[in-house]
Amino acid sequence: MPAGRSFKTRFYPFNQLGFSVKFSLIQFLLATLLISSTLWVIATLQHQQLIKQQQELNVSQGKVIVSRLQSFTNRIESQAISIANIVIHFGNDYQELINTIPIVLGEDKRDILIAGGGIWPEPNALTDGKDRDSLFWFRNNTGKLELSTAYNQSEDYDYHQAQWYRPSQFFPRNQAFWSESYQDPISHEKMLTAGVPIWQNHKLVGTATVDVSQPQLSNMLTDLSHYFHGYTMVLDQHNQILSISNNALINDHNVTFPSPLEQLGYIELNKSVSRADKQFIQENLTGQYQQQEVQQQLKQAIIHHSLSSPNASVKILATFRVKQDPQFGTEALVSVLQMPRTYWKVVIVSPLTALNNEATLITSKVGGYLIFAQLLTLIILFIVQHKLLIKPVNDMIEALDKNQLAPLEIMAKQRQDELGILSKTIISRSQQLQVAIDSLDANNLALTEQIEIHKQTQNQLKIHQEQLNAIMNSSPNYIYIKDIEGRYLIINNKYTQLLNREYQEIIGRKDCELFSLKNAKKYAETDELALKSTEAISFEETVPTMHGDIKLTVTKFAILDNNNQVDGIGAIAYPTPQSNLTDET
Repeated sequence: MPAGRSFKTRFYPFNQLGFSVKFSLIQFLLATLLISSTLWVIATLQHQQLIKQQQELNVSQGKVIVSRLQSFTNRIESQAISIANIVIHFGNDYQELINTIPIVLGEDKRDILIAGGGIWPEPNALTDGKDRDSLFWFRNNTGKLELSTAYNQSEDYDYHQAQWYRPSQFFPRNQAFWSESYQDPISHEKMLTAGVPIWQNHKLVGTATVDVSQPQLSNMLTDLSHYFHGYTMVLDQHNQILSISNNALINDHNVTFPSPLEQLGYIELNKSVSRADKQFIQENLTGQYQQQEVQQQLKQAIIHHSLSSPNASVKILATFRVKQDPQFGTEALVSVLQMPRTYWKVVIVSPLTALNNEATLITSKVGGYLIFAQLLTLIILFIVQHKLLIKPVNDMIEALDKNQLAPLEIMAKQRQDELGILSKTIISRSQQLQVAIDSLDANNLALTEQIEIHKQTQNQLKIHQEQLNAIMNSSPNYIYIKDIEGRYLIINNKYTQLLNREYQEIIGRKDCELFSLKNAKKYAETDELALKSTEAISFEETVPTMHGDIKLTVTKFAILDNNNQVDGIGAIAYPTPQSNLTDET
């Protein structure tokens, strides 16, 4: 844009439009802005509301799944507690144990979710001289429970060191501890274990366990989530995926469980649950455990929380949105809930594509109605405004343009509204303006005369100034005038020659800037005497020159203004007769 181009120039075409056209355009633009902003607000609020509803639905569905899973895990824990109590009751009566424990494990029901279970005594607890004396049942290929003592003979595996066994010693009677997901080294079954300590006479005798089949847990989760349009995952204590309700994910990636979240592309989910784990560790561990690895810290925190809060409820860990879900490939809403006691994390994932489409559909419908209503309102408003406002205003503008006040006077009499008041005001202001113009013409004439007189006065003043300068410069005396502060205002040529200085070097300066401090002080004292005296005073002064000091007879007098106030100091000096020049020391 060229420099200096004004705002008005840039909008010159718009300024050329008539008032009615501009008014209509502005109304149209405002209506468009109003409709657009309304649609944007509706779309935003509707989308936020749908997201909020989906969050609540996710949490609600998650709690339902957690409740169903808890019913299952409570049954598993009850079975493990029953096995522990059987050991306490029958002691080392192996035949009774062999006959009773399979019944508790559900041999007759053929519960395929239960992969096995048994008892795992401490060394010499049931039989003297036997370090490993376990009784373990697993399901064979026919689905029946089969007793195995292979764990007692294995040289590579000591169940006393197993991750599902060791935490049991910290738990009281009838309280279960759930292990993380693992693959059994003997049966090679992928499982999770609920372990209950066996306490007898305040002494740990061993651990009773019930094992849950991880593949069957995935099938159970799929059945629980079949009505849900998203999918569900269950993570173990260390955020390994135990099961997922959507089998397509397994086929697409050709993975097996347990599996790390990062392996399947759940980066944001992994960050979220990791933050939740860190907070859980901080809330449940003291400083003595801070040097351990995170996995060990988490296990210690779980043990501590299980003992301190055995009746904890479901906890909502996080709800967040991801731009691209690994399963759907689109934006999704993720909610994470933590189960009590097992400390599994239930993850509910819902696609947001349907929500976005629904919000767009609602916005489109509402927007269509709004546009129709706004256009209809705009047309009606234009007709009404044209009749009540635009036409009368155009008539007023036309009358003013032709300098015809008669139409305005008619409108002022006929209308009592704001336009009538405006017409009266315009007529009144026009009359006042005419009076002001006439007065201005008279003032201009008077001002022109004053300017002419002022010019004449200036010319006369200039002539007087030139005459005064001629008189002063023609005088053989030294003449000067100072203000009351001692600054030189007027000097004649004779005085500049005496001081051997140019005119501009003296005007505006004080004696202290031209003479020595001693002489300047003497001159200031005589100046002060002249200012205080009502008459002229005469005296002799010595003035240093380039040829030496010269003695002058000086007459000083106060200069008064029109108000008879002292306005300056005048001085006339001439050489004292028979004065001698002396060299300056």
